[in-house]
Amino acid sequence: MNSKNQNVTTKIAVVLITSILLLSGCANFISLTSNKNNPKGSNITKNTTTDFSSDELTIYKISSDTFDSMLESNSFESIKNCFSEHYSYPKDGSRYITYNTAPFLITDDFVDFINDKSRLEEFFFKGDTDKKIDTLTVFEAPYVPVSVWLKTNKDTYFFTVNEENFSTETEYVYNLYTLSEYIEKYESKQFKLEINGNISSNDKLIKTYYQHSELPLLEILSACGSEITWKSKNQVSITINNETYLLDVKNNRLYQKHDKKNNILAGCNGGGPYNMYLSGEEYYVDSDTLQYVLLELGQKISIEYDTEQKVINIATK
Repeated sequence: MNSKNQNVTTKIAVVLITSILLLSGCANFISLTSNKNNPKGSNITKNTTTDFSSDELTIYKISSDTFDSMLESNSFESIKNCFSEHYSYPKDGSRYITYNTAPFLITDDFVDFINDKSRLEEFFFKGDTDKKIDTLTVFEAPYVPVSVWLKTNKDTYFFTVNEENFSTETEYVYNLYTLSEYIEKYESKQFKLEINGNISSNDKLIKTYYQHSELPLLEILSACGSEITWKSKNQVSITINNETYLLDVKNNRLYQKHDKKNNILAGCNGGGPYNMYLSGEEYYVDSDTLQYVLLELGQKISIEYDTEQKVINIATK
């Protein structure tokens, strides 16, 4: 290659490298968009920078019972006295793990947005300049998305973050609710349970949260044709499709008799179900985990929620 061609090649390389650097620098900006008439569904495009913000953010995890109690009294200011655990940014890193074990990326821009009351007011209450935020709390409960409680000088509001399992590396989606709207959607309710058209044998009301519920695993397995045998106070034998599984109700483990390492209960929702517990001689699991377990055992069911009659209808297939 002659010297003239070498010079041309060098110049092209320099231009390309410079362009790449400029473009990468332009990637670190925030684009904030909102619907002026209705902030529900508004979103903020997030910065992917990994530098820590000078601001701090705490997300409090609370139990379902605590959530219901605080929602009823509208007293999330006292959350510091009754949380089960909490995440602090930047001390705990930039990845918050939700109750259903989904990773939630925390960025500087997200933290700055949450901590800036004037930006929140502009974003959610544009057009009502008299409405001012007095205090806020960021929290999460089982079956409830990451939420922010906003107490203003006029009313109480909540906004959720990516409530529809919206997962992306480029934006957050916020949904704003009044207190009554949020209660209607997320407060737990008591439903009756019907399996294949018959009232549940234990006649226990089922705690239900926005299209999620805590359901009796053993009774539903029996309806699917399983043979259920209590081997001890903590171990249940489940035989279905000529396979035998063992349920350890004390340690929340379900596995094939000859494969103790594979805990089927830990396979749903990325490795950690919402809620599992023993009540009498029944073992309850959340509806997502139930459907996952049944599929692993070669069964399939449908779950329908009749919100008017407050009945959960389960049909085995």
